[in-house]
Amino acid sequence: MFCPHCGKELEQTSSAAAIVVDEKDRWENRKGEDLEKALAGFVIMQEGEKLIQVWDGGISEIAPNGSINTNGIIAVLTNHRLLIVEMHGWPERRYELSRSIDLEGIKGIQIHDALARTRIIISHGSNGSSTETELYNLTIHRKVVNSGSISFVATNKTIEVAEAFRKLVVTANRVRTEDIKKNSQMSVVFDFGQLASQLAKGGIVVQVVRCPACNANMNMPTTGDTVTCQYCHTTSTAVDLFKKLRESITEVRK
Repeated sequence: MFCPHCGKELEQTSSAAAIVVDEKDRWENRKGEDLEKALAGFVIMQEGEKLIQVWDGGISEIAPNGSINTNGIIAVLTNHRLLIVEMHGWPERRYELSRSIDLEGIKGIQIHDALARTRIIISHGSNGSSTETELYNLTIHRKVVNSGSISFVATNKTIEVAEAFRKLVVTANRVRTEDIKKNSQMSVVFDFGQLASQLAKGGIVVQVVRCPACNANMNMPTTGDTVTCQYCHTTSTAVDLFKKLRESITEVRK
């Protein structure tokens, strides 16, 4: 195990006290909040966006005068984006979202391991443009239980963390790209008549569906492309009901 402050390897002892990090010293628990609540202070999460992993580390940038600037960062991976949050100030911390990288825009990740620094170069862009973001010496915090309270332990094996980072981002990128492709296919003109026809091809006849918003029962429309729930008055599309039906079928099969 490694010290979360200096990065040096700790001697193994029978007491867990040597590896405890006070919750208030960790950014994600500095006010006793969980990760998502802490992030909400400076990041607007998208609908359906969920956290996957969080790292501490640094970012390198070339200034206009050619010098290299470095700064401490928090890298946050969600199922939609890779967020780079820069940390400023001491002892009072100020957090600033400096980069929001869509997963589907990530083109590649290179790792360069040197004696004092493990660099991670992320190529990303859209519409034919491309840029690079360079992170270095990422460490990961994992939760451990000590005397009934949650503490954090950091590992300093940066090359292993970098490789795990790349694997997680690549996997999240693939899943996100597939989801976007499926959603774009479903977003093509799709009404209730087409939905009923597609379900019938699979031997499924649906008369009653659940509202995607409030889960109340509603009659399955036979025409048109939108329907309004009589209970919560939310308007849903044929695509919305198709997604709800797919979720229900998946739950039944589990």
